[in-house]
Amino acid sequence: MKSLIFCCLVTGLILAAACSSVESGFRQGVREEFLRQPVTAGDLLTDEKMNRLPDRLQSYLRFAGAAGKPIPVNFRLTFEADMIRKRGTDPIHMPVDQYNFFGEYARHFTMGGRVFFVPFDGLHQYTRGQASFQVRVASLFNQVDLRGDTLTMAETVTVLNDLCLYNPAALTDPRIGAVDAGPDSVRVTLTTGKYRVSAVLVIDPTGRLVTFISDDRYALEADGQLRKVSWCTPVSDWKEVSGRRVPGRGAAVYQYPEGDFRYADFTLTSIAYNLTGLQD
Repeated sequence: MKSLIFCCLVTGLILAAACSSVESGFRQGVREEFLRQPVTAGDLLTDEKMNRLPDRLQSYLRFAGAAGKPIPVNFRLTFEADMIRKRGTDPIHMPVDQYNFFGEYARHFTMGGRVFFVPFDGLHQYTRGQASFQVRVASLFNQVDLRGDTLTMAETVTVLNDLCLYNPAALTDPRIGAVDAGPDSVRVTLTTGKYRVSAVLVIDPTGRLVTFISDDRYALEADGQLRKVSWCTPVSDWKEVSGRRVPGRGAAVYQYPEGDFRYADFTLTSIAYNLTGLQD
């Protein structure tokens, strides 16, 4: 009995230590990003900047409360998420914490949950022009450990998505182009380093963003390969935070030829702009 208790204690300590390594990797990455990109006073989103954009996109920026305000240089988001590993399985509930930076584009995202009582932690990092993605099972070994050009291309789409949803004022950045794509849509294209991605923003007549659609995203398949698949993120439940309107709910959907796979639903729990450092 004593040996069993001892083994349980040792296992618990190992799990705690390994789990903290995922968290510490996230926190260290965010700290280093703040050192590279300290907060600065953002430029005002003026009429002159907005007039360079298509009219429908201007209406979205006005709806979002961005006009006349400083353009944020970073933000932190926290979510509650329900994610599905594959079709027909139950969703896994998990908290999400992420930081985005818009000088040199960067994104640090962490999440965690349990499958059959076994804990796992995920860490996405996009920094210095490269992306990585790790999933650690039982906090002891990596089930997923990806990096390289294909992943970075996929994660550049995610960076553009975050920007469009939660910092649309940054669509005036010279690295982003925008053209009309239809009566209710605008195509935006982001170029950063050797990566170039685009997406269509569907915007209703009131200026409200309805969804973001990109053909430059990749899905991680069961065999560990990345497959290029159309991807969209419909949003709803808009909320006002510090004079800005942001979507309170969103989903992530892969649009496979054989049918859509809605693999994630997110509920925003907090958002803060222009932070000076890592928040507890």
